[in-house]
This record gives sequence, C-alpha cells and structure tokens, in this order.
Amino acid sequence: MDPADRPHAPAPPCAARAAPRALLLLLLAIAPACAQPVPRAHPEDVKALVRTRPVLSRGGFEPLSDAERAELEVEGAGVYRIGVGDLLHIQGLGQQFQGFGETPRGEIVGTKVKPDGQIYMPFLGAIPAQGRTVLEVQDALREALKTFNRDPDAYVSVDVLEFRSQKYFVLGEVTQPGIGPVDGEVTLLEALARAGGFSPDSDIDQAVVVRAQKVLPLSLSDLVRRGDLRQNIVLKDHDLIFVPSRRIQRVFVLGEVKKPGVFPLHPEDGITLIEAVTLAEGLRPETADVNQVRIFRGGWAQPESFTLSSEELYRHGASIHLFPGDRVFVAPTDMATYSRALQLAAPLVSLPLSVAGTAFAWRAVTD
Repeated sequence: MDPADRPHAPAPPCAARAAPRALLLLLLAIAPACAQPVPRAHPEDVKALVRTRPVLSRGGFEPLSDAERAELEVEGAGVYRIGVGDLLHIQGLGQQFQGFGETPRGEIVGTKVKPDGQIYMPFLGAIPAQGRTVLEVQDALREALKTFNRDPDAYVSVDVLEFRSQKYFVLGEVTQPGIGPVDGEVTLLEALARAGGFSPDSDIDQAVVVRAQKVLPLSLSDLVRRGDLRQNIVLKDHDLIFVPSRRIQRVFVLGEVKKPGVFPLHPEDGITLIEAVTLAEGLRPETADVNQVRIFRGGWAQPESFTLSSEELYRHGASIHLFPGDRVFVAPTDMATYSRALQLAAPLVSLPLSVAGTAFAWRAVTD
C-alpha cells in the first residue's frame, strides 16, 4: 500500500501536544532552586541557646531528708465549717416542723444553705449558717425555737447531708481526674484512691500538693511507696493534687531528618541538640535546608523560636541543651518543595503524557 494511502491516526489533543512543553517550562523554573544555599550565621540565636539550660527534676525516688521532714508541719483541716451550697439535715424541731426537709415518702432532701449564707426555716425565718459549725447552727436554732417551745433545752440535731461548698481537685496523670468534696476528714490517700490511682505515665516523684498558692513540703513517693503516713494530710478547701506526666520530659525532632521521632530526656543530664538530631539519624542531605534548623520552645500557640544553620548545629549543638517539650524542626529546601509538588501534580500530567505517547507510538507503527 502506498504510504500516502495509509489511514493516519488523529492528531493528539492540544493537552497532549502541550504536555512536553509544559514539563520543560516547569523543569526550567525548578532549575534555579536546585542549588543548595550557602549556610548563614545566626549568632544571636546561638548565644541565647547556649546560655540557657533547663533545671531538670531529680531523677528516681529520693525520700525526704530529716531536715525536710522537720519542716513537715502541715496545718490540719480543723473543724468543718458550713458553706454556701451545703445540704443540712435538721431534726427535732417539734410537730410544727415535722416533715421539713423531707419528701412525702419520708426521703431526706435536706435544707440548702443559700447564696447569702443562711438557711430559711418556716416560722423561724433566716438562720445564719455560713462559717459556722454544726454545733453553732444547732445553738442558733435552739435559741430561735424558744418562741415556740417553752423548753429552752429542746432537742435539735444538725448534720451535713452533702458537702458541696468545699472542694479539692485531682489533676494530671491519675485514672479519673476530677473534683471531690472536702468533708473535714478526707485524706490525701483517700483522694488519690477516689481518683483511681496513678496512670502508667505518671511521674510520682514530681507530684505536688498545692494549698493557697503554695506547694506543700510533701513527697507522694514517701507516702505511697514507703507508707509514710505522716504525709497523709487531711485536705482543705481548694487543695490541688497535681501528678505530672513522664511524657513531658521529651523532645520532638521533626521535618527533614532521616528518622523523625519523640526522644526522652535523661533524668539527670537531659539531652543536647546534637544528641537529639543524632537519635533522628541526622539531616537528609538531599532535602534539608541548611539554613532552617529551627527550635520551637514554649506553648504551641505562641512559641519562642530559634534558627540555626547546619554548620552551627554541628559546631555548637553539643553546648545547646534542649528543654522538655522542645520541637526541633528541619525545614525542606525549595528543591524538596518543588519535588513534592511534582509528585502531587503527577496524576494531572500523566494523562496528557499517556495520550501523547499513544499517539506517537501509533504514528511510529503506521508510518
């Protein structure tokens, strides 16, 4: 058959014809970014990082010394004083008050101390209760009852049905963090038991009890590991028990390193920047930006940040101590960014290329 008489395949679509040209333009755009930048100096950040070193918590269990125990004069909770929100169970007021504080079925619901600190009784009116003991409230009721009862020694009984006005808090690495009522008798051990005990990530050695914005001289390690009941204090209103996590004693190494991960700090020596990067098996030479080794310190919302070059990392990294929670991030180069962009764009480019390739192959066979 004459080649002129052969049927020809249709011309490839415009997208197919344009694909090689588009790829060529893209490669030309990427080419200037392929050169690795020259490392820059960041002297102020290096100075700031070398100067600062975290104060590490003591590692392992260390019992309180005799001197520390001598200072363990923690004030007891004392007699419970009624507060706003407490429910009181009042008995013995006489026939005219029968059923007060009870449902028709005889269930006790109690008398609530109102926000103004008083309880309101039928016929008797307002009786101050806030800040008083149950005995003092009994005496006040007995005095008010003299109007209705000739016997000045009439029997009156007051008990706290529910303790609602005073609370303690258990936070951190316990099984059930939460709030508990202070009833004048709950102890530190009882509060920890109610919270379900410690979680597997708890750092008992660093747990604290805070009262009136002051850390009490207590060691939960002594209490729970050695049974030192001298430290089993009775809790007061707004006492805070905080059990920190061992996980906060770690640093993060992310970005263009060979093995990103989370690495623990040594309890005594901590960890240096070069040690952390070494644990991450070093920087990726083909993708890591030599001028963008960054350290983020502090909260995740507005952290303090420092920038180093790779040269400064290897020259000063052994003198830079990381803080618990520090994030080391090695940024990618522009070349790495474009390479990843190409990977993302591959599905969009592959279709016109396949169409063009098929058309060219068909022409080669038929020509």
